[in-house]
Amino acid sequence: MDYGDVMDTLEGLIGRAARDVAANCSADFKRLKRAPVNVPERFERVTYDDVVRQIAKRREGIAWGDDITGPDGEEFAKTHPSFYFITDWPSSSKPFYIKPKTAKPKVSESFDLMHGSLELASGGTRVTSKAALVKRLRDQKLKPEAFEYHLDVFDYGMPPHAGFGLGLERLMMALTGEENIREVSLFPRDKLRLVP
Repeated sequence: MDYGDVMDTLEGLIGRAARDVAANCSADFKRLKRAPVNVPERFERVTYDDVVRQIAKRREGIAWGDDITGPDGEEFAKTHPSFYFITDWPSSSKPFYIKPKTAKPKVSESFDLMHGSLELASGGTRVTSKAALVKRLRDQKLKPEAFEYHLDVFDYGMPPHAGFGLGLERLMMALTGEENIREVSLFPRDKLRLVP
């Protein structure tokens, strides 16, 4: 598996979840006065380079390596209001276990799954070599000794693999059209509520 396979898996997972929610929660959508979200069969895949170029056309000052958040993310989302992936992020902006591209190591085999300006998931192809992991840790000013628990399993070999982390409440926001994450959290926290 690589990050392309994981993006395909996420497309299927999101599509299935959206269909199930639409089919089984019609009374809830009526109460919310909303319609179920339309999920495209294929999500657009936009490279990080293309996103930075599009933002740079609208404003000066964005540089390669900057995160796509705040006003930049909101502006980009105006032309991408549905589900899409931003792919091929700078290696320096991703965790040490995300694999840099072989032919272009400053770019990683990574993605963020977006819904408008809301990040729903991050993922990528994982590094499978212990030596490469140690180098990535050092490049990111981390101490390999502090990651022995993670590195030890690589002594036995590691198959090619990829993964992702998905924010369930954020996905629920996208599927229901809610704008406040507290509305889709079972026990939401704020400055006045730290425990259920």
